[in-house]
Amino acid sequence: MKNRWVSLFFVLAFLLPGCSKYEDGPVIDLYSKPKRVQGKWYFDKVMFNGVDSTEHYRNGQVEFGLYEKDWGGFVWTINAWAGEYNENNFKGGTWKFLANKDSFEMKFVDLWTRDSTFWRWKITRLAYNEFWMERHDKDSVKTSWRLWKFVF
Repeated sequence: MKNRWVSLFFVLAFLLPGCSKYEDGPVIDLYSKPKRVQGKWYFDKVMFNGVDSTEHYRNGQVEFGLYEKDWGGFVWTINAWAGEYNENNFKGGTWKFLANKDSFEMKFVDLWTRDSTFWRWKITRLAYNEFWMERHDKDSVKTSWRLWKFVF
């Protein structure tokens, strides 16, 4: 009987790492993907073509709202300490999963002109308190965000 448990452990140890949807994990999470995205996120690391730009995002936060019927809202505050909302400090719009929930889209809506801009991200890690994603813009600039969420 003991050999069965040991064998089962080794089989699971080798098979589970290949089951993750995202290249950086997690293998297993008890929360649904929309529930993991929902919440207030802070910037842990921001990279542009391999150059660390985290310091420019240190005071920012992105809050993803409830995900219902294939979309949710978000608010990105560039400087949370500014104390005022203006077009230079506040961006918002909607978010949704794409394809097989391995990609993510943010649709920015300009409140004054009603123009829209889309950012499509590849999700590399989606845990309850870690959200990593990367994208390439039209000029082939690679941007990656590593976000963290305070969980108590």
